[in-house]
Amino acid sequence: MIQPSTRHLLVTLSLAAAGWWCAHLAQLSVDEQRLSHEARAAGRVMPDPAAMRAASMGQPTMVAHLLWIEVALNFADLVEHPDPQGPEWLLQMLRSVLELDPGWRTAYFYGGSMMRVLGDIDGSDEVFGRALEDLPDDPYFPFSLGMNAYLYRKDTETATKMLDRAASLPGAPAWYRAAAAGFLDESGQRQAALAYIEEEMKTETEEAVLRSLRRKRASLLHDELADRLDRQLAAARAAAGRPDGGLELLTDLPPDPLGGHWILAPDGHVRSDVADRSLARRDRDRERAMITRRR
Repeated sequence: MIQPSTRHLLVTLSLAAAGWWCAHLAQLSVDEQRLSHEARAAGRVMPDPAAMRAASMGQPTMVAHLLWIEVALNFADLVEHPDPQGPEWLLQMLRSVLELDPGWRTAYFYGGSMMRVLGDIDGSDEVFGRALEDLPDDPYFPFSLGMNAYLYRKDTETATKMLDRAASLPGAPAWYRAAAAGFLDESGQRQAALAYIEEEMKTETEEAVLRSLRRKRASLLHDELADRLDRQLAAARAAAGRPDGGLELLTDLPPDPLGGHWILAPDGHVRSDVADRSLARRDRDRERAMITRRR
């Protein structure tokens, strides 16, 4: 027979467990609402940098650091739950932070990278470009602008100019100068970009940013190896007297950085089957866009 005290304890524990489970279900419902697109969008107010400075009431640095917490939290949310309006809002928040504390290197350093990860290269350029004015002696920012120009715009002229500027500043790392000097040919450009990405990976702690850097690094490594294999295949064809010879003429093919395998593509170039499918999708998307514009 169960003693009254034991029965009372069992009832209490059962009620506590039921209460915990109900609270857990309620929290899941709250999280679903909190993380919904509508809730995230509704919770964002587009700040005005000049108004934020006036409202800081003589404490601009403190307000900038409080806004930065909001920037960091929302960046992580936007990476996991993309929102078309999110990058614009984040950039406006960064403008407010930089207006309030224009000498704060952290906001430029991470802010430019955040915008890049979100796919807003114009926004990234704006943040890094503002650093050229507010922190003119810091070589990191012209170098980062140069890498944006090379990696995302294929603008080697601007990239070369920015790398030269970065390398000429006092305190620039020695590899900046080596990168600027090697930027005269395509292979040297890739090596400079790879060095930049690897340096970024050493200091980055945000997993979403690291994933983006790893993807870009793999793409650059693929392009470098593909060019090398093209040259090796041409030499092997000449040596074997087989102008139409395929990859069987090459030995010890390196691993594909993109995780696929090497093929001789229809255009006659060696590349990863992963990259070839990506190119095919891009070509189809361009064709659809052209057809849509003609309608």
